[in-house]
Amino acid sequence: MKNDKDVENTEAAEVVCPYCGSRNIARILRGMPAFTEDLQRGLD
Repeated sequence: MKNDKDVENTEAAEVVCPYCGSRNIARILRGMPAFTEDLQRGLD
């Protein structure tokens, strides 16, 4: 794990991996999205 001083503990901070310090983090969304016409057009 990198130094803890590299990780900010505020809600406004970028998400940082606690193990390697990487900022390349993906959010995992669970469940079905509420499909709207705009969303469907964006997917097509």
